[in-house]
Amino acid sequence: MVSRVLKEANLVMVDTNDLDRRLAYQTPPYEQWKSTLCSASPGPLSSDTLVSRIGMALCERTSKISTDKIRNEAGSVSSFVREVLRRSKSNTRSTVLAFAYFNKVYDGQSVKDKLPEFARCSKRVFLSCLILANKFLNDNSFAMKTWHMISGLRQKDLCLMERWCLDRLDYKLLVTETEYAVFENRLFVASNKRMRCENESVRDLSYKKLRTI
Repeated sequence: MVSRVLKEANLVMVDTNDLDRRLAYQTPPYEQWKSTLCSASPGPLSSDTLVSRIGMALCERTSKISTDKIRNEAGSVSSFVREVLRRSKSNTRSTVLAFAYFNKVYDGQSVKDKLPEFARCSKRVFLSCLILANKFLNDNSFAMKTWHMISGLRQKDLCLMERWCLDRLDYKLLVTETEYAVFENRLFVASNKRMRCENESVRDLSYKKLRTI
């Protein structure tokens, strides 16, 4: 499987600086962009609360490397995650695995480290990690042409970003069940806490309104 990932990643190699000059930020896909490939109904991770938590977590990891050009704002990132998961029909396991890869990519990352511009964009790095997760979990996964249709990014750029993530992961795509559980709990526990807080806030607000009438 890893050899297959390497083969696809090696299909196209372009200079990082060249990619930096050509990539535009805002990152697709936009919600208005339509694709017949991804018309399926949302999966379990389309829950607004959970997707928002993923978006917030991605932003937290990249907050120190954001720039004026690449802001990594939670609302924008969450919308991107929701749309990519819907179009790629990604299930819970592939999404949590992508989240694990994303965190591993930035482990030990210093603010002073020199990074290609796309590596400062949480949307693009998460997309690359989702591609790797789908390839790792599925014998018959999407080709880069399909990911191009899903994301709106060029195949060349997707291959380069995928390769960069593989390098950062040291080509170690296996995540143990224990590690997986840690990342899964980080998302689901945080989501449940947020839901409880929101429900309590609604009840408190309702109670205050009743008291003032």
